[in-house]
Amino acid sequence: MKDSTLNSDKLLGDVVGFVNENKPIYQATEEIKVRLIDWQPLIEKLKEQDDDLRGKDWEIRSGNGIVLAKEKSILIDNECCGIESVKRNILINGTCYTATFINGVGIFNKREQTDGGYSISMFPDFYVDLDYAEVEKCLTGEEVELWKFMGQRYEYNPRIHKNLREIVKLYKGEESK
Repeated sequence: MKDSTLNSDKLLGDVVGFVNENKPIYQATEEIKVRLIDWQPLIEKLKEQDDDLRGKDWEIRSGNGIVLAKEKSILIDNECCGIESVKRNILINGTCYTATFINGVGIFNKREQTDGGYSISMFPDFYVDLDYAEVEKCLTGEEVELWKFMGQRYEYNPRIHKNLREIVKLYKGEESK
């Protein structure tokens, strides 16, 4: 139930509640659903097909959620950083195909174990461009509201709030800067 005394934002909509130290939950962050991703099947497929990847522990840190926007899909992490899908025409053996890709997904090698965790480099060991059909194979079937997906990072600081606004613009099909 909405309280008419709560604030509203032109892009994000009405404040529909509060979380974590009175951080406002905006209508748009409830409407936008994030489809959760488990990258392990893709990592296993890559390890099966490339000898250089076998025997190592790999991780994708580009995000573990995807938002289906008006004109594209957006792979995001809990800070609303991510990668937009792109449509490409590909000519293979004289036949033209159109496919949707998520380009530049970073793959990181988990290196040595340190104090209960792993050391992971700042930069990916390699990048892969994924056909969206490969991403779909990794969907868990679970969807969560955007603000819940962000967890403790929701409304954490002005940079993340700006990222959130950009995701909402993309979702609504508005021009993003």
